[in-house]
Parts: sequence; C-alpha cells; structure tokens
Amino acid sequence: MNDPNDPDLVGRLKERFLEGTNDPIVILNHLLIVRWANSAAINLLGDHAVVGRTWNLTPEAAAESWPLISAARRAADTGSSYMGTLSKPDSVWRFMVIPLRVEAEGTIGVGIHLHNIRELAIAAGHTGQAPTEWRRLFEAVDHPTFVLDTEQRIISANASAVSLLRATSEEELIGHHCYELFHHTDSPPEGCPAAALIASTSPEPQSAEMTALGRVFSVSTSPLFDASGKLWRVIHVATDVTEEKRAWDAAQLYLDILAHDVANYLQAIVFATSSMQQSDNHMRESLVNMVFDSVDRITHLIARARAIEGLETSPLTETVLQDVLTELAEQIRNEHPEVEVKSSLPPVACVVLASEYVRDLFECILENAIRHNLGEDKRVWISLKAVAGGFEVAVADNGPGLTQSEKKSLLNGTRRFGGVGIHQAKIIARRYGATIVIRDRVDEDPQYGAEFAIWFPRPPSLRTEAT
Repeated sequence: MNDPNDPDLVGRLKERFLEGTNDPIVILNHLLIVRWANSAAINLLGDHAVVGRTWNLTPEAAAESWPLISAARRAADTGSSYMGTLSKPDSVWRFMVIPLRVEAEGTIGVGIHLHNIRELAIAAGHTGQAPTEWRRLFEAVDHPTFVLDTEQRIISANASAVSLLRATSEEELIGHHCYELFHHTDSPPEGCPAAALIASTSPEPQSAEMTALGRVFSVSTSPLFDASGKLWRVIHVATDVTEEKRAWDAAQLYLDILAHDVANYLQAIVFATSSMQQSDNHMRESLVNMVFDSVDRITHLIARARAIEGLETSPLTETVLQDVLTELAEQIRNEHPEVEVKSSLPPVACVVLASEYVRDLFECILENAIRHNLGEDKRVWISLKAVAGGFEVAVADNGPGLTQSEKKSLLNGTRRFGGVGIHQAKIIARRYGATIVIRDRVDEDPQYGAEFAIWFPRPPSLRTEAT
C-alpha cells in the first residue's frame, strides 16, 4: 500500500490531477521557458506549450496567443497576477497568470490556468463584465453591432446584427469573417473601414458608406486595445441609411437633370432662336429643327427620369440575367446597325433578385457606351460571369475611354459629370444591392475604351447551392 505521506506519491497525484483536468495548464520557469504543460494546453496552444519552448516572443510570432503570452511576461517581470481573455476561432478562454514565488528566491516561474468560457462570453459579449449588465448595454444599441478580432472574425453580435444577417442565433455568426456574411466575398471589399483600421500603424476610428445585402450602411469602426497597447478588438456598428441615401440620390438625380442635361438643351434653344434673327430662310429651317430636337430631348429626359418612379415599390423577383442581356443586345443591333455587338453569356442561368427596372439599368450603361463613341467602327462587348458571392455583368466599348479622374467623377452624383444616365443606373443598382465599377477595357490603357462592371449579389436562397 502506498504511503500517503510519501512526497513522490503526492507529486504523482498532483501531476495526475493536473493532467486529467480539461482546463489547459502551463508552467514556465523564470526565463519564460515551458517546463510542463498538460495535454489540454498542448491541444489548445500547440507548439507554444511544448516543453523547452520560450515565450520570449514578438507579437507577430505569438500570433493569436499574444494576449496570454504578454500577460505571462508581465507576471514574470512584476511578480503580479494577471487575468485576461484568449480568443480562438471556435472558443473563448479566460486565463489567470500567477507568479510562482519562493520566499528566499523571489519569482521562480509562472503558472497559467485557462478555462473555456465560450458560452459565458457569448452572453457577456467577451468583456468579463456581468452578463446581464453588459448584454443589456450591447442590445441597447439599435443598430447591427459586432465585436471583431484583428482578422475581422466575428467574436460577438447583438440581436440587431443577428436579425440583419438572418441567422438563427449569435453562435451561427461567431468565427465567420464579417465580409463573408455582409458582402459574400473572400476578402474585405474596397473601402472597408474595419480593414483600414486594422491595417493602420496607428489604429483610430474609421467610417465609410458601404453597400451590402441590398441596403446602404454608414459603417463606423473603433479600436479596442489590450493591456500592452496592441490592437485587440474592433467594434463595428452598421447604421442603415438606405432611405436617406435614396432620397438624396433622387434629389441629386433631378438636380443633375436641371444643371447638366436640361441646361445644355436650353442653351441650344437660345442659340438657335438668337441666330434666326440673322439667318436666311434656308438656315432658319435648320435652326427651327434644332429647337424641336432640343425640346424632344428634354421631353425624353423627363420621361427617362420618371421611368424609375416605381423603383422602390417594385417587387424583387428571381431574374435570369441572360434573358435580359440577350434581349437588349438584339435591340441594340436593330436600333443601331452601325454598332457591332458581341455577347459572351454562360449557358448556366445566372439568377439574381431584381425587378423590371434592371433593363433600364443596362440600357443606361449601353446608351452611354454608344452615345459617347464618336468613332466610325463602334463596338460593344457584353459579358456575364459568376464571381465571389454573385455575378458580374461587364459592358465594354472601344470609345475614347476615361481618365482616372473621370472614372471617379462619373459615379459621383455630387459632381454631375456625364449626364443623368449613369447616375440613374447607380440608383437602380443600389436597389438590388448591386455595385458599379468603371475600369479600362484594356488594363491601364484608357485609349482603348472603358468597361462598366456591375456586380449583383447571389440570392440568399441560392447561396447554399452555389457553395
């Protein structure tokens, strides 16, 4: 029978107990070299828990374990205990770091104990405060709000965020990158404020207007730092400004019509009527025709502007893009025989949620490509392909092309450059959660014409099938 006072037996019992627990435990010496770790610690921390491994690491080398390793280093330096939270893709751990002291020698090492608090963290928002108190504050934010890690993975989400993303629970979102769920892409979209904040050498609040899920959001992001001053978390708040944006766009559209197109046609009328007083009968007839032509153009312009009055109330239904594009390509060939139209459409149906106004969207883009091409050999290319999270329709031409400044101005309603058509196309696209990008038909060589790329999100009902 074993002697209960045998020190070797006591040591074996301690080790058996520490090894048998599900909680990771690590013991370091005063040089921060791992001297012992149980299986749970090795499973959680990997190479960082291997005996003989040093914890004198840089934040980059420590990676996601940095909050724990940083706390261990401070405990060894100061002789004080520290607590904190360590987040993994599928778990959240509360850790306690305790300096191990011998009266005659001082701190001889560091003991670390971690406990899985994922369920508590979900309820408490990963702050360590009382669940009911913090959660009440978190849910009081009336806008979709997320807590992200430094790789833009969702750590926590309030009820508004869960509802927006049509999830059944917060757990369904945790661990996913925010851009996967918002934009259905494999990387952050251009202009993402969270990505800009994380990439900054001096993280500070960032904001931007982003289109996602068929809506327009004013997104603000704010940094949270750990005890060492390193970026730890990002607070991401998305305020839905769709209705305000649509009202603004409508006002800009009519301002664009008055300030740009109508003004141009009225100038032509003034010129024609003024010239009549000094012209012979033959020239007078030509000038009268100019007046009538300008009036016709104004009438057409007003009709075009009013054509999308029902855009916001029109129901969105599953629409096959190939059907719309094929019909429009044939229409162009009939109405503009001088234009060569080439289409490249995949055989598999590309289905998006849209209304009858999707036809107006493409007409605006195509009309712009034809009207501004003054060359004799006019060509238009229409293509369609599946891309990350949806489909891309590209309309290219061999016209004069656009400078970088013109590309930016053309999609900026406040600049009123390029007429009403493109502005109207942008309004229609936003209704469908689509985005428009202008680029060179030949990369970095605008003299060969422009290309308008319209990205449509894949309908939610079809995303599972696509993946």
